[in-house]
Amino acid sequence: MYSNLVKLRKERGISQQKMAELVGCSLRSYNRNENGHANFKINEMEIIKNHFKLPMDEIFLKYEPIKNAKEDDKYDKCKIL
Repeated sequence: MYSNLVKLRKERGISQQKMAELVGCSLRSYNRNENGHANFKINEMEIIKNHFKLPMDEIFLKYEPIKNAKEDDKYDKCKIL
């Protein structure tokens, strides 16, 4: 599951149907991608990245902060899951 994507989408009040239309796929396909049962195509990821105006890694990668990491270097001190 792309939890960052779900969070962004919900925070901005965007339905999965609207995201599917934005990306150019069916609702079922979008749902499967967002829930991690399938993978977004690179062009779909580009559309989503541009829509949210964020780097792909902040949307699609899962980070687990390492204990005692300072806020300034949280991405230097984390594991990508």
